[in-house]
Amino acid sequence: STRAKTSLLVAVASTALSAVIGFLFGAISELAGRWTEAVSMRFVDLVMTLPPVIFLLVLASIDGTGIWPTVLVISLLSWPLL
Repeated sequence: STRAKTSLLVAVASTALSAVIGFLFGAISELAGRWTEAVSMRFVDLVMTLPPVIFLLVLASIDGTGIWPTVLVISLLSWPLL
């Protein structure tokens, strides 16, 4: 059905985008040096402790509605967890 295809598209796209964001963030922080790596780890810790519902609401209000803004919001909230 159409709903299943849309759900699968959102799930696969947001997971792939989250993986790319996490990989790039980790690679850049590792290559930039010890101090940058320490700061980036504190940033990831901060992102993981903040309540995601508030960020979901804020990002959704900025980004708008639709499939791709939803994928972007989910990706931005879940990249530290992958």
